[in-house]
Amino acid sequence: MAGSRYRHYWQWLCFISAIMYGLLSLFVGTDSGHRGLGWRVSIAPRRDVAQVWEQLNHGQVDVAFDAFGYREPYPFWQDNGRRAAQLRSADVVFLGSSRSQFAYDTSLILAEFQHRRLNVYNLSFGCNENIGFGVELLERYRAKPSIFVINLDLNIFRRKFSRCTRDVVAGKGAIAFQRQRWAHNLQFFALTGINRLISQIAPREFDHYLLPHYLLVRSNQTGFWITDIFETRAQVNQAAPIVMATDPECQRSLDAEEQANIHYWRDRLARINPNARILVTYIPHDRFCPERLAAIADYLQAPGFQFSEPARLQTFDTSHLTRPSARDYTREFIEWLERLYPSLARR
Repeated sequence: MAGSRYRHYWQWLCFISAIMYGLLSLFVGTDSGHRGLGWRVSIAPRRDVAQVWEQLNHGQVDVAFDAFGYREPYPFWQDNGRRAAQLRSADVVFLGSSRSQFAYDTSLILAEFQHRRLNVYNLSFGCNENIGFGVELLERYRAKPSIFVINLDLNIFRRKFSRCTRDVVAGKGAIAFQRQRWAHNLQFFALTGINRLISQIAPREFDHYLLPHYLLVRSNQTGFWITDIFETRAQVNQAAPIVMATDPECQRSLDAEEQANIHYWRDRLARINPNARILVTYIPHDRFCPERLAAIADYLQAPGFQFSEPARLQTFDTSHLTRPSARDYTREFIEWLERLYPSLARR
């Protein structure tokens, strides 16, 4: 009898939280374009939602980006030991922008490197970041990987931090990070109530729950975004072939400042591990300049990987590969590594 009464109260609480959530979605939060409605949600299979919840609750992943903002750098800089230990054990480290996060099929690339008994960590960051923040983290946690894989964007070797990492390195950003996390926790609390209500009143064949829109989570163990579990609606519905646009930047040759920047970062990487090898990639997107990027690779005297048919790949926002394209890109990248280092070939 008492259990039935409490269940009744819980149903009313879920119903009220659903109403409050609807009201909050009209007035609170912004999406990535600062257009409001930051509390929008997407529908995902219950199994995927449960996996996201479980990994977040157990500290296996952190929210890297959602409707309340981009907040990857702060937890990496203020690490409590979870990431630092994994980073120190990494044999291969990826450096670059968010293109290096979406370009690889997470499950496939981790399985390939694990088969070769190599630990891998992705220190690429969004917000138009260069390699600087990743290098700072390598130095901060005294990691000494044997291979650096750098994706060559046009500004990847500039010496300025992005607006998202500048304050973090300067010891600021804690208030903004805590405010975003508070808003996210409140959103998750409300969504938990709504999902419980869905499970009680929806038909059994409706096997879906709600997750925050724009949600991307990042593994603490490998640094890769967990796109396998949950894809944003944009990734699924806005896929389009890469259109190779002509960019004036593509016509410029390397000037003295860029050459000096390349020397600067190469020297810092050499101080991290003098015996490390540098490999470079050219992940295709709409402002893709393969000739200019090849010139940077030649100046670095580093082997470079370029996908054989860039026009065959698709992006969901002109800059980031879709999951099917990431799978194709990853397979060809692994094949290139095996040709470059025959010892890595599968036996």
